[in-house]
Amino acid sequence: MGVLALSGVVSPYIVSGKFTLIRQLILEASFVLLVSSSVFAGKLYFESRSKVLYWYNLGLVLYAFGLALFIMTPTTGITLAWTGQAAQWTGGFYFLIAIMSQFQSQTFIDGWGGSV
Repeated sequence: MGVLALSGVVSPYIVSGKFTLIRQLILEASFVLLVSSSVFAGKLYFESRSKVLYWYNLGLVLYAFGLALFIMTPTTGITLAWTGQAAQWTGGFYFLIAIMSQFQSQTFIDGWGGSV
């Protein structure tokens, strides 16, 4: 991808420390998809009370929050960007907790309405 950006096939993501329109569009589309997924996972959680869906939904919310902070960041290397990255790291940790909680309980299977 970097070769394509350098050759001019794909527009650059950052130019002279400033972000481009393509960056904003990608981040905003990702934010909308994460929020939509979080609403759907939250609905499933409230129906099933699954620990996996609980932690998964928290991870999605934190990823969306971190992405919102990245969208608001005017340039690289400021505190807002680092806060967004910390939120996404924490969201990733919650995803790991969701995976581990699946091994402790079978409510994940019941929450999705299927069986293994």
